[in-house]
Amino acid sequence: MLLEMEAITIRLEQPADAAAIEALAGRDSRPVPGAPRLVAERRGTIEAVLSLSGGAVIADPFLPTAELVELLRCRARSLVAEPPRPRSRRRFVARARLAGAGGRA
Repeated sequence: MLLEMEAITIRLEQPADAAAIEALAGRDSRPVPGAPRLVAERRGTIEAVLSLSGGAVIADPFLPTAELVELLRCRARSLVAEPPRPRSRRRFVARARLAGAGGRA
């Protein structure tokens, strides 16, 4: 048996997504969730949206979206769990050079 895979994109919303998110909220009979939002896109269409500020979800009620919503929730959890990026080593070295040359860092 061959398992068919579909490409799914999970990303932060862009300003150009506003109309698609509004339309999706209308199909789901729910208000647009608060920003910032993650979107789940399949075949170039936004099928589910998750608010990062409150956790509210909208999804296309006419498509199988339960897996998309779970992917959005997993990604949201990983965003919260990711440690902050370390400061740039280049900046640190430049400050150290300035301090060593009698300058202020």
